[in-house]
Amino acid sequence: MAGGAVAEEAQAPLLRLGQATREQIRQLEPEKACGYSGLDLSLLRCELDEGLVESVVGFSNALAGGTLRIAHSDLGSGTSCEQRLFDLRSERQSREAEKAFHVKAKADSGKEKDFAVSAGKRRKAESGVKEAQERLDAIDEELARLEEQKATTQWCRLFTCFEAAASSSLRCLELPDCDLHATGLEQLTHALLEHEQRAEGARISRLVLDGNDLGDIGMGALSLLLRLSSCVEALHLRNVGIT
Repeated sequence: MAGGAVAEEAQAPLLRLGQATREQIRQLEPEKACGYSGLDLSLLRCELDEGLVESVVGFSNALAGGTLRIAHSDLGSGTSCEQRLFDLRSERQSREAEKAFHVKAKADSGKEKDFAVSAGKRRKAESGVKEAQERLDAIDEELARLEEQKATTQWCRLFTCFEAAASSSLRCLELPDCDLHATGLEQLTHALLEHEQRAEGARISRLVLDGNDLGDIGMGALSLLLRLSSCVEALHLRNVGIT
C-alpha cells in the first residue's frame, strides 16, 4: 500500500501553463491543486497583478509538497528602482554611522580642558551631525518614493503574498531568468526564513535562481539564507553575475 501511494504521488502531473493568460491564471483554485505535483508558469504573457498573484500563491501553497516554477518571465521593474533601493539602504547605514561618530565627538568635546579647543571640536561635530542628518532626511524621502514603486513590481507582489500565507506545502521554488535583483532576493530570503519558523509554513528545499543578475551584492542575502535555513538543500545559481 505504501509503495503504491508513493508511485501514485510520483506520477502526479505538473500543471504546465506556458504563456499563460490572465484568464487561465484566474481559474487556478486551491481545490484543484490536489491532482498536481507542481505549477509551471513559464513565459508569462500577462502581468501578475495582486489578484493573479493571490491565485498563483493560493494554488501553489495547496500543492502536496510540490513545485512552483516561473521561468523566462520579466518580474522586475524595468527601471533602476531595485539598484537604487539597494544603494540608498547601504548609504543610509554609512550615514547613520557617520552621524553617531559626530554625536560622540560632540559629547567628548566637553572633556577638553582648553575652552577654545573644546568649542572648536563642538562646532565641527555639530556641523557633522547636521550634514549627516540632512542627507539622511533626503535618503528617507527618496526611499519612500522608491518603496511605493517597488510595491507595484511583480516580484514584490509575489514574495509579499507568499510570505503572508499562513500555510504552504511547497518544497521547490524555481525562478530562473526572471530579472530578479539583489533587492528582491533580500525579500525572498526573509519570506523563506519566516515560513520556516511557522508550524505549517513552506519548507523550501530546492531554490532555483539561474539567469538572474544578482551579482556580488546578492551574495549577502544568499549567505544569510544558507546560514539560517534548516531546509534549503539545493541552490541553483548559474549565470547570476557572480565574479
